[in-house]
Amino acid sequence: MGCFVRARFMKSSLIGANFVDANLHSAIFSQANLRDAALIGADLEEADFVGADLRCASLVGANCMKANLEGANLEDANLTGANLKDANFKGANFKNANLTNANLEGGNFTGANFEKSNILGANLKFANLHGTILNIY
Repeated sequence: MGCFVRARFMKSSLIGANFVDANLHSAIFSQANLRDAALIGADLEEADFVGADLRCASLVGANCMKANLEGANLEDANLTGANLKDANFKGANFKNANLTNANLEGGNFTGANFEKSNILGANLKFANLHGTILNIY
C-alpha cells in the first residue's frame, strides 16, 4: 500500500488505521494507539511497538521479524500466519489473541500473557516462555 520505512508514529492515535501491505520496516509506534488497525500483510520488520495498544488489530500474515513489542497490548488481536521470528514480546498481553500458524521461533515472550489465546499450529521453536501465562485453548 504505502511506504513508511523508519516513519515515526510515537504516541500517535491511529485507531482503525489501514496499513494493509504497507512497508513499515523499522517504523516507530512506541506508545501509539493502533486499536482496530489493519496491518494485514504489512512489513513490520524491526519496527518498534513498545507499549503500543494493538487491541483488536489485524496482523494476519504480517512480517514482524525482529520487531520490539515489549509491553504491547495485543488483546483480541489476529496474528494468524504472522512471522514473529526473533521478536521481543516481553510482558506483552495476548489475551484472546489468535496466533494460529504464526511463526514465534526464537521470540522473547518472558512474562507475556497468552490467557485464552489460540496458538494452534504456531512454531515455538527456541522461544523464551519464562514466566509466561499459558492458559490457552
